Formats: sequence, structure tokens, C-alpha cells
Amino acid sequence: SINGLASLKYTYSNSWNFDALINPIPNFLTGELMPSTAYTPNEMKEYWRKRQELLLQSTVDYERTFGAHFAKATVGVSQESNIFRQAFVGRKNFPNNDKTTVGSGSTNPSDISSDDDGQANRSLQEEWAIRSFFGRVNYSFDDRYLLEANIRMDYSSRFRSDLRRAVFPSFCRAWRISNEHFMENVSWIDNLKLRASWGSLGNQDVVKIGNYFELINTGYAYSFEGTPNDGAWQNQGVNALALWEKVYMSNVGVDLSV
Repeated sequence: SINGLASLKYTYSNSWNFDALINPIPNFLTGELMPSTAYTPNEMKEYWRKRQELLLQSTVDYERTFGAHFAKATVGVSQESNIFRQAFVGRKNFPNNDKTTVGSGSTNPSDISSDDDGQANRSLQEEWAIRSFFGRVNYSFDDRYLLEANIRMDYSSRFRSDLRRAVFPSFCRAWRISNEHFMENVSWIDNLKLRASWGSLGNQDVVKIGNYFELINTGYAYSFEGTPNDGAWQNQGVNALALWEKVYMSNVGVDLSV
């Protein structure tokens, strides 16, 4: 059998925050204003975000029974892509708490809002994709001896082109003892199976998008005679050898039902 899957998802979101100007509160005993109770200047921050997620997947399955043998094979390929875009605007020093759009804030460059990623009035876009090839083989003899083998090969755009590939195999073997001939007279056991497995998994999300690029930030970088001036700088170092997070697991167990 041949199976296919296609999924396209769009997500839009908006967040808005306005920190209002609060005048200082007078001291209850002296009547003097307490500067520590004031909040100034007022500030508005607004984010617009959209995300596009695309998933394409196709698999081919084949199975056959011959005598006491049963075998099934599956091969497949998938392609996943993700595009995220964000716009951030923000200003400080609005004339009052009723004017809350960005154009009503101060035009002084020092009153442009900022967050952990830099100054406002900016937009950014991040993209990543992953292409995967995978396969699975299942084999059973007389429903007593069971074997499963899996392999997955992933290529992720989060890593440099010559370091993108990663292979993740896994294996599982089982012996259903309750189906053996010497267990025919043991009526109080419905199922007894001994199993063992080993496998590996990978995680690409531990590495930031663009980690292998020398990313440059731009914005107000320095002051020249009291006036903010544009500049460019490397915000953080990169490590092209920061690759897949890999986890290896082993398991041995017994399944028993009576």
C-alpha cells in the first residue's frame, strides 16, 4: 500500500502592552509626594507574529505471510518546513495614557522601546526545514520469535550543509515463551514474553536557527557628541560543531499476563 500525508498550517497572533504613566502618591502623614511610587515614562509595546508550517509525507508498506513466517516492511520520506515572521514596534513618553499607538509616542531615538533581541520598530524572519528518510522491518516466526529494526536518516537546515546528516537506528527482539510447545499445559499463563531493545533518538531544537552563521545585529550602537548613531556588531559567538542532541536507550523487560 502507498500512503500520503500533506498538512499546511497558518498561525497568526498579536500581543499589545501599555504601561501607563502613574503620578507619585503623597505620603499619608506629611503630604509630600513619594517619587518611588511613580511610574515613568509610559511605554507601549506591540508584537505581530505569523507562522507557516508545511508537512509532506509518503510511505510504502509491504507485508507477506509464508507458512509460519510473517514479514512487513515500510519505507518513507518526509519534508517539514517552518517559516516564522515577527514585527515589533514600541515607543516611550506618550503625551498621556489615552494615546496608545506607536505614532503618538516620542520621536526621540532614545525613546524607542527594546527587548532582549534589540530595539523596536523592526521585523525578523526565521526559517528551518528538515528532510527525513526512514524504514522499518518487522519479522515474526510462528508468533514466537519477533524482530523489529528501524532506521531514520535526517537532514536539518539548522546545521552547516556538510554536517546536516544524522542517522538514528533502533532494534527490538522478543521471545513469546507462552507460545512454545512446552507451555501448552500451563493454562494459568495467558502471555509470557521476554523482550530487549536498543535505539537512538535525535533532537535538533537544542541548536538555535542560524547557529553556523556569523549573525550581525544593527541599531543604535554608540553615542557621538550625545547623539545616538547606527552601528553593527556580532551579538553572540557561533559554534558550527554544535550538532544533534542524541539520546541512546536500552531496555530489557518481561511481559506477563495471567
